[in-house]
Amino acid sequence: MPRDIESLLSVIVWPKGIDFSHEKSLIESGKLMFDRLGGRNAEFIFFTRDAVVDGYRQAAETTHWYRGMSKQEFDQLFNFNIVDTSPNSYTGIAPNREYVKNGFFANNSLGTHIVEFGPTLNLNQDEDFSIYRNFHGLGFSLKAEGGGTFGLGDKGSSSARQQQAVRGYGTEDARRRSRMADDLTVQQLSELKTPADIFTEWLFTGRIYRKLVDVRLDARGTARATLDA
Repeated sequence: MPRDIESLLSVIVWPKGIDFSHEKSLIESGKLMFDRLGGRNAEFIFFTRDAVVDGYRQAAETTHWYRGMSKQEFDQLFNFNIVDTSPNSYTGIAPNREYVKNGFFANNSLGTHIVEFGPTLNLNQDEDFSIYRNFHGLGFSLKAEGGGTFGLGDKGSSSARQQQAVRGYGTEDARRRSRMADDLTVQQLSELKTPADIFTEWLFTGRIYRKLVDVRLDARGTARATLDA
């Protein structure tokens, strides 16, 4: 298998018009290391680096969380510290990397990047900061799969407070359509932050970090022969 960075970079297909400078710099610096070729005809090349939590872990016991995402979502996250929550999406984060790799990083999936999220070691911040404890304390629900996942998107985790507000007042769109909306009710519902809002605030304020731990790139047809040479 490959002995030098140049041979690795030579078998990667770098699409035109898409910026892969971050991924390339991590490979060149040795932070992302060659893992394997994948797919039926070695059409993918996988790179990896150490993660804090590899194996199965219950949500309440974990310190770090993982999400598989597309290149587009990854760029939005790393360029703007914003988690992409497209309409009607769950946008889950899971308590271990292995669960994400097995379930959402398959060869036939759209996911190409796996990102680790965890508390920063910033002495000016709460040293005991916990993603789980803060979400749980706000009443956001967990999905049981994978040891417990939080959903940041529209179809993701909700809190009893949000559900009660919607039951009491209906959705904002429904109230507007029926012309029964009052300014106070609209304001009350708009002030209920979603998990994505809170997660983005944590990223912006430096309470949590994001780190690329796995990436899958398209490989040239000569990849296997080149890397075996």
